[in-house]
Amino acid sequence: MNSRDENNSVFKKPEVNQQYSVNVAGIEIGVPAVYGKVSATMSFFPVSYTKVKQLVKNERVFPVKIFPDVAILAVTVFDYAEAPVGPYKEIAISVPSTVDKKIPILPLLFDSLFSSFGFYTLLLVMNTDLGDQHSSDVYGYPTFKKKIKIDIENSESLVKINAGENSELFSMEMGKFKQYHLMQNKKYNTFFENKNELYKVEMTVNAIFAERNLGAKHNKYNFGSHEIATRYFKNLLLSNKPLKHIHYQQATEVLSQPYKI
Repeated sequence: MNSRDENNSVFKKPEVNQQYSVNVAGIEIGVPAVYGKVSATMSFFPVSYTKVKQLVKNERVFPVKIFPDVAILAVTVFDYAEAPVGPYKEIAISVPSTVDKKIPILPLLFDSLFSSFGFYTLLLVMNTDLGDQHSSDVYGYPTFKKKIKIDIENSESLVKINAGENSELFSMEMGKFKQYHLMQNKKYNTFFENKNELYKVEMTVNAIFAERNLGAKHNKYNFGSHEIATRYFKNLLLSNKPLKHIHYQQATEVLSQPYKI
């Protein structure tokens, strides 16, 4: 599939019935909010279940296990070329989890097999102040509150990411993806805690994407000395080699209003 087919209907800006708006620094943002011309990379790393559960403190949330004491940390880097607050880049650190339903072992290809499944957001990090503020004000997501430098080189042959000054957060390099597929109206649940309450935001995605599984060659991951790298990567990861990697070459997203659950 041609991953750069701009005429494909998957890339047309979705039309939604916005229910209300939120003012962020003088900008009225309608909700559900639409994000166009998005690209992203998602990497899944094995982490200690015991350690990650210390960060996922809500008793209703159960990190997914792929082995008895092994959970998953998802690191997603978004490049929003079109967003309600203008272009920005984002790093999302999350834990694939279930809510109110503990599943003993779930295969790596968990996806959205269960309605209670989603990504519990530990932290969002942006490269613009408006990107950070709107994620916090519109949805209530936990954000870093300080912008971080995020550089992305995204081509047919290479995806290269450097986060933080002199890559003090992390650097990632992924080789060429061969087979792209079409995704339409894919639903992703994101969960997070705000003021001791649990919330859900549903993300609807249209995309052209490629996947790469265990032990992929030509991938390089290095984590630096930044406080985020120490707290979420060095303290949690069992390996700095991802179990699964997904590349969204082009996508559109619609984010719902936050629902208390």
